[in-house]
Amino acid sequence: MNIQMQICPNCFFAPYAGGRCPQCGHTATETDANAVALPPGMVLNDRYLLGRLLGLGGFGVTYLALDTVTQTTLAIKEYFPSSLAVRESDHTMAFNGTGDGRVFDHGMRSFIREAESLHKFSGEPNIVQVSHSFFENGTAYFVMEYLNGVNLKVLRKGMGGKVPLRFAYEILLTVARTLGRVHKEGLLHRDVSPENVFITRDGSIKIIDFGATRYYVGDGSRSLAVVLKPGFAPPEQYSSKGNQGPWTDIYALAATFYQSVSGQKLFEAPDRMAGKLIEPLCELVPEVEKKLSGVIDRALSLNYKKRYQSMDEFEKALRKYGLGVDEEVKEVSAGGRVQVGASQSEAVHSESENDREPRSKWGGRIKLFAKKAVRKFKTAGAPYIGIENGDIKGEKWAIPYNADIRIGRLSGVNHIVISDTAISREHCVIRYDQKNGIFFLRDVSTNGTFSEAGERYEKGKDVVLIPGGGFYLVQGRLLMRVGLE
Repeated sequence: MNIQMQICPNCFFAPYAGGRCPQCGHTATETDANAVALPPGMVLNDRYLLGRLLGLGGFGVTYLALDTVTQTTLAIKEYFPSSLAVRESDHTMAFNGTGDGRVFDHGMRSFIREAESLHKFSGEPNIVQVSHSFFENGTAYFVMEYLNGVNLKVLRKGMGGKVPLRFAYEILLTVARTLGRVHKEGLLHRDVSPENVFITRDGSIKIIDFGATRYYVGDGSRSLAVVLKPGFAPPEQYSSKGNQGPWTDIYALAATFYQSVSGQKLFEAPDRMAGKLIEPLCELVPEVEKKLSGVIDRALSLNYKKRYQSMDEFEKALRKYGLGVDEEVKEVSAGGRVQVGASQSEAVHSESENDREPRSKWGGRIKLFAKKAVRKFKTAGAPYIGIENGDIKGEKWAIPYNADIRIGRLSGVNHIVISDTAISREHCVIRYDQKNGIFFLRDVSTNGTFSEAGERYEKGKDVVLIPGGGFYLVQGRLLMRVGLE
């Protein structure tokens, strides 16, 4: 069902006739009319009004939506394997004739199984909540809570490439405890990684993307499909006959912690088996004590029998040889929440109140760190982007909220045109996220976009910039900076 779009696809304010929303500042862009995605204004299941596109991957599309019954904002995930299906003019999904149609059907069944797996954990605060699933338009959908925040990978990059140890340690404990509950249901996640650990604006830690989740039998399973993420998957995950069990998720979680605090990704398991050695975490991060480093080393053993065999065992070792503040961290982990995303009203308290030792279950020093981190993400004023050096130093452009702004040298395509032959025709995309008070930068160029430290950003991947952050369009000589005024 499709209706005339008269509401904002970002905040669902009405009336909205396009252009800039008077309520939230959203500006209509090409992403609101993506050829692959369903259009804003379409209603699914006679209940869910679709808004803007949230994410687009090889197997699915995720939309912002409004539940017209409860008037709550949520997210809807649609099964859409782009290599196997096409969108017809009436918005229905159809097999494109490539390969075996049974693969499309099998994928849809797996998609529904993901929803069913997540529904088992209704009420678990650290797992993304799914309410139900349904079939429509020749495909499948499931309805889940809308998470406002960033994943651990994006957050790490926004914090300069490393997550502070105490912050990462709390996340590690929370995820370990939560996965322990998943394992008790006979399920394995099998895709634990920084991309699938999400930090919401209110500080909650959420495990997301259960698309690779499967049941395991007894002490393990030797008949699970090969699904893996290089650098986070252990050796047994590279074979459908590998003996996968809780120790598989333990390896991936330890690898996630290792990268988060050190900034270095592990060698892939086959490379490690061929002789490549990883440095102990305590040698990369001096604050990590040898005993805690030893716990992570054991969790990263190539031989699964040498790892911890359950999340409970792993969590107990982490607490025993942790940061030397066990009671404090126990309280923090029990809450499963960090304060990086605290509300603006909390963030703008007086300096003396912010720095006062907090009296709450979160734990003193961790909450104090988190409150200080909040200030980096505090929002105020209108977003802009400017040039800091070169022939056009001082040029500045105001940019709208929640809209993709293209930067490049080709006029007629880009919103900001810079005539420099070293810049790609379409170079990068910048977006200010009003709700979170941060900027997202995505490189789309041939020539590369670089951090202020000279690191080339991965093409097509979002990077977080806090207000005041900068990046180079041309390495070392054309510096742009974002801010609020």
